[in-house]
Amino acid sequence: EIVTRRNNPQLHTDQGLMIRNRNQWTINTIHRNGDLTVNGNSGSIRLPADYVSSHVHLGYAQTSHSTQGRTVDRSILVLDGPTDVRGIYVPLTRGRHHNDTYITVVGEQSAVDVFAESLTRSWIDQPALARQVELSGGNMHRPGTLPDHELRALFNQKAQIEGTLTQLDSDLHWLPRDRDQARGDLQHAGEQLDHDRDRLRTAEAYLEVHDRPLRRRGRETGIGNARHSVENLPGKIRDRQEEIERFQEQLSGVDRKLTRANELASQRPALETRLADITTRLDDDTNIRSRQTRRDPPDRIVDTLGTRPPAGKIAQTWDAAAGRLDQHQTAYQLTTGIGPNHKPAIPDGFHQSRGIVAVAMRNLREATNQQQRDAQQPGLGISR
Repeated sequence: EIVTRRNNPQLHTDQGLMIRNRNQWTINTIHRNGDLTVNGNSGSIRLPADYVSSHVHLGYAQTSHSTQGRTVDRSILVLDGPTDVRGIYVPLTRGRHHNDTYITVVGEQSAVDVFAESLTRSWIDQPALARQVELSGGNMHRPGTLPDHELRALFNQKAQIEGTLTQLDSDLHWLPRDRDQARGDLQHAGEQLDHDRDRLRTAEAYLEVHDRPLRRRGRETGIGNARHSVENLPGKIRDRQEEIERFQEQLSGVDRKLTRANELASQRPALETRLADITTRLDDDTNIRSRQTRRDPPDRIVDTLGTRPPAGKIAQTWDAAAGRLDQHQTAYQLTTGIGPNHKPAIPDGFHQSRGIVAVAMRNLREATNQQQRDAQQPGLGISR
């Protein structure tokens, strides 16, 4: 029995489902190169050795958080450290037939003392720093949600990775064309240089033969053209040579950029996996905030979004916008709204977060407008 501990959008089971954190599997085959063929609720898959070595754990024992939603024949809780009522309730309601607890005691404590103390403990007290922020009028950190500094770091990383992937797609699309164009320009300039050099040699040879006494008669026009070429072509040749140097430098720059882009393309799976992890963490944080603001909406949320509708799809849209807005305000320590349209030295993560909030608020406006239009439409007036 094993557990995968990292989302991976590049790995899919035979049912087309993505490998996710805390998925549970049974090993069928251990391959010589370290790959594992496994079966789980989402299907069968061969896990590559590098993923197995970094992100696969034995699944016979798990934390109480990992067991939420599971049902087993027998649940055994090993209570070897402090926990609260949630840490007791979840694992002791998983077993169909048995739910047993093994408790580590210290000093004169009995197992009953430890168990009773855990049942009466609920870790919802505010840390001193959170209370300080609350008293100062800022956004306090609520249990279960990410703190402001971690949110900012995640948004900055998300913006950086998405920017990198966008630039990579652009480079892989345009740089080969730029390289072909630079090669064509370089080839054309080289052909023009060879042509000008041939013309110069021809003109010099013509003058060598005909620009002499007794030979000039009847060849004045040809001699004049040759002299003009000998006078002007050296400067033109120098210009061609400088142009070729510029094209060579341009081609070298494009080649270097394309090499870096190809190297970065090999890292795309790791970047996309990291981006999926960040997005999942932010989405999970938003879902928690949506539930919290639904129960007890702060004034700063209501001032921006209005009062929460009583029920229905529009209420769900309000919850989603409230979670996003609360996350943004917490991350950037705002007490109202979603922040200024422009401010010097604002990190990319701020714009990333602000854009997500703007989309959620637009969805709420559209849902509200649609509800108002539906309410104004007259009935069909059909009666029996």
